Amino acid sequence: MTRVGKGFCILLLINLAFYTPLTFAASAQDLPLDARLRVFEAWVKNLMEERSLPSLSLAVVSGQELIYARAFGYAAIEQERPATLRTPYRIASLTKLFTSISVMQLVENGELSLSTKVVDLIPELRTLRAEESWIEAITVRSLLTHTAGLPTHPALPLGPGEADPSEARRRLLSGLANQELLFPPNRYSKYSNLGLDLAGLMVERSSGLPFEAYLQRFIFVPLAMPSAHFPNTPAALRLPEPATGYGRRIHQTRRGNEFPEMATVLGHPAAGLLASTEDLIQFLRWHFRALRGEDNRLLAAETLAEMQEVHFAPLPFEQGPLLSALSAFFANAFSLGGTGLGYFRDRKLVVHSGGIWGFRSELLMDNEAGLGMVVLANASDAPLSLHEPASVLRRLYAMVGGDEVPPESLKAPQQSPSLSCTDYEGRYDDGHHWRSYIAAGDGSLFLVNLADQAPLKSALTLTASGGDRFTAPTAQGFYAGELTVEFVRNSDGCIQALRLNRELLPRR
Repeated sequence: MTRVGKGFCILLLINLAFYTPLTFAASAQDLPLDARLRVFEAWVKNLMEERSLPSLSLAVVSGQELIYARAFGYAAIEQERPATLRTPYRIASLTKLFTSISVMQLVENGELSLSTKVVDLIPELRTLRAEESWIEAITVRSLLTHTAGLPTHPALPLGPGEADPSEARRRLLSGLANQELLFPPNRYSKYSNLGLDLAGLMVERSSGLPFEAYLQRFIFVPLAMPSAHFPNTPAALRLPEPATGYGRRIHQTRRGNEFPEMATVLGHPAAGLLASTEDLIQFLRWHFRALRGEDNRLLAAETLAEMQEVHFAPLPFEQGPLLSALSAFFANAFSLGGTGLGYFRDRKLVVHSGGIWGFRSELLMDNEAGLGMVVLANASDAPLSLHEPASVLRRLYAMVGGDEVPPESLKAPQQSPSLSCTDYEGRYDDGHHWRSYIAAGDGSLFLVNLADQAPLKSALTLTASGGDRFTAPTAQGFYAGELTVEFVRNSDGCIQALRLNRELLPRR
């Protein structure tokens, strides 16, 4: 080593020995729950403005406690009818959860088993274009795990549907002759609305009740879900007016309600249900009671837990019985995710998504934390699902009790921020570029970028520098070391704007 090199190393060691990293005690991720929810609401409102979303309705439960529930925007834009927590939305494929539960009720009662051959109850299945051995291999388990090899949709045009559900069912069965199995059963994962329609038909034929009547008697009434119903059934006439569905925003406009019965075309058991956020709050609460063994009116705790385990890991190649069992075992052991009996696992989370023309829906359960969430929207392009950019569900989970905040913060005593900080809190934007929110903790202020997909993670800690002036020492990148915030008061002493460096942002 050269003399210069040795000298450099000595200087480096001296610097490291006396170097103290710059740290900041306050973090926006440590904000109390009520403050985080105010940031979330500001973020949601900004997202809805940027994307012209008609409405969102959402809720969070912790065990049996309702932590948060709020509806934003309009259930019907033209009438300026506000969305409420009681507004029914088409929840699309979330319907499959109720269909799957009804099937498992019959399994518990001994009327079906997971190994029951579907063709034994639905002989029309033999009209499928497939080898006889393949048809014989389709079981109840195949339908609930989406491994039957069936196509995604029934062989029906996606236009206005049949007004009579029984007529739609007849057309579905007659259309089986025009469809074929795409894969050998029980070897591939292939999401199928048709498969869950057949599961609903098995409920009808096994119980002797119309599918809609079965769910009403054995699920909706016991769980006190008064707005849960199917279109074109008597219950629909007695309930609040549902949300209008809107298509994607094109040329700054949305077209509404073009396919009001698309869910009937896809099939009531697969995608037909309407329900409100209040209904789904009751559904989430039941899950946590049932899993703790405190409510067996619908299912035993063991049955519901089994439904939420991975039964098939969706690998991109054919799986025989042994490989399928091994991959499911490892998916459960290491929380890798996969398909349950009607439910899906996304690592440790139990999830299901829904989407038809005009509507999106998402349901999430973190059983370890006892957290359940639901988000409903009446726009085809609402960013709800966990892995979409700007996902509303991801943001809600992260900011309330997920990976952006300390896990103990959900139950921590809520501290009121100091008066001086509360005075500053609010939204500030210039109407064209800057959209910011000042969040107040216990004696701390944070500058939040509402356009950021992870606003708590990127929030900047503000440090007082005298009067209404603050600096942001944690700022990086373009404004590192020079970002300043100054609050502007009117003649009455009320804050009416903030100056972000040279940019004036009015308070909204």
